[in-house]
Amino acid sequence: MNSDKMKEKADDLQDQAEDAARSFKERAAEWQQTARENITDFAQNTDTYVHENPWPAIGITAIFAFALGLVIGARRR
Repeated sequence: MNSDKMKEKADDLQDQAEDAARSFKERAAEWQQTARENITDFAQNTDTYVHENPWPAIGITAIFAFALGLVIGARRR
């Protein structure tokens, strides 16, 4: 009888673990979908901004590239 109880308890624990894994997988899929939607929205908004305001976008990119060049150049010294 004791081994039957242990087997039943092990089966219950396995069921709980499988349920938890399934739940986590579903939540992870939801998070992934939300992230994909947010990234797509961000990319579309960025594309629209750059097309509507090309010179400020070029200026921002140039400043970023210059700052990055300074950082990389400082590391080489």
